[in-house]
Amino acid sequence: MRLLELEFENFKSFKGHVTVPLGPGFTCITGPNGSGKSNITDAILFILGSRSTKLLRARKLKQLIYGFQEGNKKKTGPKACKVSMVFDNSDRFLAIEKDQVTFTKGIRLRGNDTTTYYQLDGIKSSAREFEALFSRAGLYATGYNIIQQGDVIQTSLMSGTERRRKIEDVAGITAYDNRLRSTRSARNSVEADLTLLKDRAKEAKRTLNQLEREKEDAEKLEEILDKIKENELLLKFRNVFDFEAEIGSRREVVERYTEELSELEKEQKKIKEDIRGKENQFGNIEKNIAVSGGDKARELQ
Repeated sequence: MRLLELEFENFKSFKGHVTVPLGPGFTCITGPNGSGKSNITDAILFILGSRSTKLLRARKLKQLIYGFQEGNKKKTGPKACKVSMVFDNSDRFLAIEKDQVTFTKGIRLRGNDTTTYYQLDGIKSSAREFEALFSRAGLYATGYNIIQQGDVIQTSLMSGTERRRKIEDVAGITAYDNRLRSTRSARNSVEADLTLLKDRAKEAKRTLNQLEREKEDAEKLEEILDKIKENELLLKFRNVFDFEAEIGSRREVVERYTEELSELEKEQKKIKEDIRGKENQFGNIEKNIAVSGGDKARELQ
C-alpha cells in the first residue's frame, strides 16, 4: 500500500482545488515558513480521524475552511472544504478489492454549525468504516504513523513506562488491547442480553402455557355452551311438537263436541217442531171443546 496523492479543496491555506502528487522516489516537501507544509500533515490527520481540533491546529472545525474568520459578516468565502487521500492498493493491504482507493472527508457550514461527511471512492461512507479500514492497515490518527515537531524530544524525556506505552502503540499492541477490551465488552453485553432473553423466553413460555390452559378452558366452555344451545333448541322443538299434538287432540275434541252439538241442535229443532205440532193440535182441541160446549149449553137451555 502506498499513498499516491493528496487532494485539497479550500482546506486551511489551500485555496480552491490543489493536488499534491507523491510519485515513486518522493521523500519530502520543502518550502518557506507559512507555505502550508504542516497543513499537509493536518490534512492527513483530518482524514485518519483525529477527534481533537488541537492536533489540527484549529480551535473549531469551521476554521479548517480556507479564509474562514470568526465573526466575519461577509458571506462571500467558501462554505465547505474537503481532503482526499489516494492509495495504491494493488497488494490489498486495505480490505477492499480495488487496486486504487480514494478516501475523502469534508465539512460543510450550516449556519453557525458544521456537518462532516465521508466518501469512499465517491460513495457515501462513515467515520466508523474509515476507522475500521485504517485500523486494519495499522493507520491511526493518534498513533505514530505521523511524528510531529517535538515528538522526538518528548520521547527522549519520557519515563520507562511512558516509553514502553509508546512502543506498544507503535507495535499495535495498544490498538489490539483496545479491540480486545471492546470485544470483551461487546461479549459481556451480548451475554447480558442473552441472559435477559432467556428470562424473557421463560416468562413467555409460562405465559404461553397459561394461555394454552385458558384456551382449553375456553374451548370446553364453548363446547358446553354449544351443547346447551343445542339442548335448548331441541327442547323448543319438543315443546312445539307437544303443543301441536295437544292442539290436534283438542281439535278432535272440539270437532266431536261440534258434531254432538249439531246433533243436539237438530234434535232440539225436531222437538220444537213436535211441540209446535202438539200446540197446534191442542189449540184445535180447545177450539173443538169450546165449540162443542156451546152447542150443548144451548141445548140445555
